[in-house]
Amino acid sequence: MLSYFADPSRTLYLLLGAIVIVLGLIALRRQKRSDLINLGIGALVLLVVFLIDRTTDSPREAVGEVVTDMARAAEKSDYDAVFQHMSESFDYKGKDKKAARQAAEMSKSYFPEGIRIWGVSRERFKEIDASTAEQEFDAQFVSGPQTRHRCVGVFKKEGDAWKLKTFRLYSVVGNTDQEVTPPGL
Repeated sequence: MLSYFADPSRTLYLLLGAIVIVLGLIALRRQKRSDLINLGIGALVLLVVFLIDRTTDSPREAVGEVVTDMARAAEKSDYDAVFQHMSESFDYKGKDKKAARQAAEMSKSYFPEGIRIWGVSRERFKEIDASTAEQEFDAQFVSGPQTRHRCVGVFKKEGDAWKLKTFRLYSVVGNTDQEVTPPGL
């Protein structure tokens, strides 16, 4: 339940804001103590939701920060920083973190400009359970528009940090529901 208030939607803010405005108008018009108390309660609820939102990271926000950090590092071909956000038990189709690291190093010679990642959004996030989540985003090598894929990253919470456990890639053209494997992986 706290997670819901840690990452409230705009709709919740609009609903609470509308309630406070209506209660304020009622209190202004009737000028009764009970109406003023109702306004205070509404404003307090709005304030509490706002404070929880600002002080607590939801799983979606935490995973989004990890993907953003990985995106910044990948665009600079800083694979050391990218792999800091990958689980030690990372597995992609039988390849572990070490094999993925070797493939990333090999890709530098073909795509030295790195990888561009974008499209991380609330709508593309799915919480599986308290310690597992999926975040969908788009990715492609900077100098290779033909390499664009829709990526679904599977993240596990390890201690206090969310780490990339594995991912699935899908083409953005043709059969977009069929998983693809990039060359070298």
